Amino acid sequence: DDFKDAICKSLEIYNQNINQLNDDMKDATDSAERIHNDISNLKRKNCVVESSKNCYLCDIPLLTRSFYVFPCSHMFHTACLVKEITGYLSKRKAEEVSKIYKLLLNLKDEDQTRTESYRRAKSQLDEIIAEECLMCGEYMIQSIDTPFLPRDEEEFEKLRLEWS
Repeated sequence: DDFKDAICKSLEIYNQNINQLNDDMKDATDSAERIHNDISNLKRKNCVVESSKNCYLCDIPLLTRSFYVFPCSHMFHTACLVKEITGYLSKRKAEEVSKIYKLLLNLKDEDQTRTESYRRAKSQLDEIIAEECLMCGEYMIQSIDTPFLPRDEEEFEKLRLEWS
């Protein structure tokens, strides 16, 4: 009889734990579904880019070349974003971005912009460089301790002469 009570109590606790885990799994599934829907909606989101808008990095009119617009409204030419963002990536990721970008340029030069290989390469590049905004995402936080002026005296002197 003592065993029966102990077993019943253990089974009740086990059942409560299973129910709690089921609730947690349902919450996680619901959360994942909401995130997936948000990402899908973000991919379909569009904006109007005025012809007077410039790239935030080079200050040249945005519409002169291919570009990225982030939800925060920062806008960059693809080439400017690739060049700037590679400084924040791991060496392997930076080499991958460089390789993909060169492939895209070659495919574009060959006027094959509608090919599957172009779309695949563009998607790979998007996944890496369009993950977050350079100006207000994690990359900006990483750069907070980067000095404004070069530490190398030769580089500093070259910059000083440029500015004079």
